[in-house]
Amino acid sequence: MTVELHKSALKHLESKFNLLLKLDARKFDLNWELLLEKLKQIKVDKFSSNDRILICHMDTDYYDPILPVGTIPNNLIRCFKSLDIPMYLLLFVTNHYGISREFDLLLANHHLQDRPTVVETLLCRLFLSETSYATDTNLDIDKIEKSGLCMARLQRAHRVAILNFFKNNNLLDYIAVSAKFASA
Repeated sequence: MTVELHKSALKHLESKFNLLLKLDARKFDLNWELLLEKLKQIKVDKFSSNDRILICHMDTDYYDPILPVGTIPNNLIRCFKSLDIPMYLLLFVTNHYGISREFDLLLANHHLQDRPTVVETLLCRLFLSETSYATDTNLDIDKIEKSGLCMARLQRAHRVAILNFFKNNNLLDYIAVSAKFASA
């Protein structure tokens, strides 16, 4: 399974750790059974101190107003604990700054030497692609008739939620929305 991480960053991590598994969080964030199955496949009685399970999280997390943390850290910890897999194996690479505090909050009473490694970065494939480049575009701000939002690519819960919010609040007359979703 490919991960959304720049090749140079992935190569560096592979030189430092024995990556037992490389997963993109978007592949299982709506299907935690998939993660559990992948974890069961690599579970052994004893892991090496150099072993890691790489999970790349280069998308938004989902939050419930009554919870102080997102669903990704909460469910990852539950999955690891349910299979009795040490937390130190989790190498969590994300562009979500501050998410390490969420892991700390969830693992406040957990042994300090059995904690995930959380790397907060912008080194995803899309931002540093060898084929992508930035161009300046001159905009005549006075000619912009309405706000716009593009939600192309995969159908994701947060994209569908905001689209439904716009529809339910009759905002589509004021906000141009592109919502072309491919199937996962």
